[in-house]
Amino acid sequence: MRRIVVIAAGMPGISCAARIKHLLPDCELNLVLPAPLPDQEPEGDRSNGDKATEQSDYEALRPYGISAMEARDIMPDLPQREITLSADRGRLTIRYTDLVVEAPAAVRLPHALQRVENVFAWPLPERNAPAAALHAALLASGEKNRAVIVTGNGLPALEAVCFVRQAGLKALWLRTGENAPDVEPHLLALILKRLGRDVACIPLPGVASGQLVCSLDGAGRRLERISPPGGDPADVSACLWTAPLMARHPLLREDGVTLDAFGRIDTVAEAAGLNLRFIGSGAAVPPALLAGGAVRAPVYPGGDEAAALSAALAVAGLRDSGDGGPFLPQGALRARALRSPDMFLACGGFTLAEAQALGRNAEQAVVSLFLPDSQAEASRLVLALIGDGKSRAPLGAQVLCLGRDSAAAEGLFAMALAALADGTRIETLMQRAWSGLPAGMLGNAAGVLADKWDTVVQGITPDEFLASRHAGAEFFTLDLRARAQWAGGCLPDAYNIPLPQLKKRLQDEVPRFTPLVLVCATGDEARATAVGLAAMGATDLYALDGGMDLWPYSLNQ
Repeated sequence: MRRIVVIAAGMPGISCAARIKHLLPDCELNLVLPAPLPDQEPEGDRSNGDKATEQSDYEALRPYGISAMEARDIMPDLPQREITLSADRGRLTIRYTDLVVEAPAAVRLPHALQRVENVFAWPLPERNAPAAALHAALLASGEKNRAVIVTGNGLPALEAVCFVRQAGLKALWLRTGENAPDVEPHLLALILKRLGRDVACIPLPGVASGQLVCSLDGAGRRLERISPPGGDPADVSACLWTAPLMARHPLLREDGVTLDAFGRIDTVAEAAGLNLRFIGSGAAVPPALLAGGAVRAPVYPGGDEAAALSAALAVAGLRDSGDGGPFLPQGALRARALRSPDMFLACGGFTLAEAQALGRNAEQAVVSLFLPDSQAEASRLVLALIGDGKSRAPLGAQVLCLGRDSAAAEGLFAMALAALADGTRIETLMQRAWSGLPAGMLGNAAGVLADKWDTVVQGITPDEFLASRHAGAEFFTLDLRARAQWAGGCLPDAYNIPLPQLKKRLQDEVPRFTPLVLVCATGDEARATAVGLAAMGATDLYALDGGMDLWPYSLNQ
């Protein structure tokens, strides 16, 4: 009989065990939990009554055919496919056919900062009840010329920045570059613009957090100043350290089990032959899965649930029934959301950079919508949809709501996740009859992707536009907005011809053999005009993604 052992560190591992049993009801499944049970240890010592509760927790798993036990020490013998557990009842050796191990990632502070009183690894163990020491450190930020520093990149750092802002304080974000960015750059730029003066951000793409220069007080107990290499120092009241995120697990001592470039546990070919799989935030995708012809990035709300599900499917040996490609759970490992009183951001699946790094013909569509808000100004809803031109399937989605109407954003993200999980083709999303404006954004974004793949019209993001301009690329920027909109601010060196006048002025005022970047308010008119020009034989056509409504940087007046 197939015996699967799941070594859990918390609820994701427990959920994974339940999912595996559901998929493989005939297997024998042993769940190993750390002693005491995760998230159930009360303050102080356990009493005998607590032990009885613990036993009832075990018994609750038995109807599902899951044998659960706790262990204080686990000694694996991977070549023999067995583990020895050390528990209160003695030692027990279990042989297995498959071993699934939950390995959560955690922030690793530099050694010199591990005992410093005003430096805190983020995320905190208890999000809703931060340590009293952190509160005291934040209160000290009222001192003159002292800032709350946030280090790192991606959603964890952005969460820390929003936490500081909600406390009514100003943050200095040293945006280092060791973790892969999990927020699309133009969405992050919009968020920073929204945060305004409450957050100062210094991008440090080539600098790791460990390279920051930290100055401690004479006793070595407090961080006084911090600065990037060669940069100006900033006085510190508190520091939220969010990177690097790295996995920790005793199995890292085993042959064939290593960390990848992002600090996640990777299993090379030698370890893969041992039927060993890792799950959780500290797990990387087995490299063999990245070589498939079809790419799917199934994601489900909640990163932990998605990680557990991806592991269960890997254990079950399921494959993509559509066109033979392997199940690819990489995007599922980071499906998560950020909420604040006036902002909501949710990310699932691959980013554009990740998809392109896998060699996919990946493109991104960005669409936006203003929603009326009875409590304040209108909320802006933005969807970034990443798709694969080969399989014509979505690979990732990011939804941003700037405002208080997060319900519409959450609903839109749920629909995008369902499309990712099902591998729904872009053409199907285009033709689906959506109910409501937010839902219709998904079909609109799918249409943008199809246009980019099927015509010579390319999309260009604000960051790509600026990078090309700074690199000296020659192109003609044509703004199609009305004169009044143009007068409110325009791109550098842009030329204005309102769309109703374009047919009459095109031949005389627009160069014929120069790459053309078309700009409008939302991106829709620019893209449609570019498609029309392409049908007339024009080439080297680009449409600004999201239009001027989503331009996050300063404008020429």
